[in-house]
Amino acid sequence: MLTKQQATDAATQEFSKHRQQVSEYAVFVETYKADGNKWIVWFDYKGPFPIPGGKNAVLVDKVSGETVFMPGE
Repeated sequence: MLTKQQATDAATQEFSKHRQQVSEYAVFVETYKADGNKWIVWFDYKGPFPIPGGKNAVLVDKVSGETVFMPGE
């Protein structure tokens, strides 16, 4: 079972694969409400104003560590 920190590390690696600068985002992690067997790691853009597409997420399976990038809209 992955811890929150392990999920955050896995999500950060996946997020970086999509040419995103993690340092520009605030990172939050919580259990995914639609599936309790997954973590959802949120990446919120740190700018002074919210921007379209500025909130991205990565789902991380708590057991296998499989990640799925979900870009902001």
